[in-house]
Amino acid sequence: MKTKFLLLFILFSPVILLAQNTSSIRFDGVDDHVYIGTDAVFNISDSITLEAWVKCDSIQTNNFARIIDKLDYANKKGFNIRLDYGSVLFQCFISNGSGNNLRSTKKIQDNKWHHIAGTYDSRIMRLYIDGKLEKFGDLVGTFSINVNSQQPLAIAKSYDSATANPFKGSIDEVRIWNTARDSAQIRKVKDSCLSGNEKGLIGYWQFNENKDTVANDKSKYNNTGILKNGAAWSNNVGFKELCKTNGINSIAGKAVFLCPNPLIEESLLDLGQYQLPSIVLIYNAYGQLVFETTALSNVLLLKRIDFKSGIYFGSISNKTMSGYLTQFKFIVQ
Repeated sequence: MKTKFLLLFILFSPVILLAQNTSSIRFDGVDDHVYIGTDAVFNISDSITLEAWVKCDSIQTNNFARIIDKLDYANKKGFNIRLDYGSVLFQCFISNGSGNNLRSTKKIQDNKWHHIAGTYDSRIMRLYIDGKLEKFGDLVGTFSINVNSQQPLAIAKSYDSATANPFKGSIDEVRIWNTARDSAQIRKVKDSCLSGNEKGLIGYWQFNENKDTVANDKSKYNNTGILKNGAAWSNNVGFKELCKTNGINSIAGKAVFLCPNPLIEESLLDLGQYQLPSIVLIYNAYGQLVFETTALSNVLLLKRIDFKSGIYFGSISNKTMSGYLTQFKFIVQ
């Protein structure tokens, strides 16, 4: 019976696509920026990863345009990732008072999208461009990051100086972690939207709102970004990802969405407006039931640790209706 169910599922299940990365923010290089604020969660002392997709105009209004910035240069505190004459520069002030930085050989001031990331693990700094290690530096000792708790975090400018070093171009998918992500972790999800619940993720701005002046923080810390001075939404994005679910709307006529799909670390299963509680059953490709739960809310978190790699099929139902409300398919990498 299960085999027949799965065969019908594979043959007749239509594909429903939900675009996740839908917009970015365009900055004019004069005074546009996103203000995040001074939440204590950004007072990182041990390990850090800064990530973003950036499209830099070939002509900048200054040579030190900020991308992610919480730097208090006068007091030798904080961190940032920015441009430096077309190269990428990742900088941290550490507990011995020095301002350590890595400057890429590769230049990205070319009107093309690039993924950039800087990491520090209390000893070694690393700089990545498009998922590849560009440069690293060993500080020969263990040092914490020295942070000014009152220095605001901002995107596309600095609150450190009068000139502000504004950025000209587009920025997308900004992520801040309180862990030093390794190269495999960076490459694995740089082209995918995150759920926001990943371990160590303390700030995540997808820039997918595409309206008004609010950029929501998708991490659990909810540090909303405010678009300032005319920063504008753009449909030009760093990467184009479609979160996919295959569904048979057998009764309710509604779809569910799993994002991101494939499931890499964590994914959110959005049950839509189905009547709760809903029963969620997930089978592997052999028809074996591997996951069962009763959903008490419309969003369910699926974790990679609960599944082996492969293709999975699920169903959603509730006790008030007979049959399946929705069936869906997803992949685990």
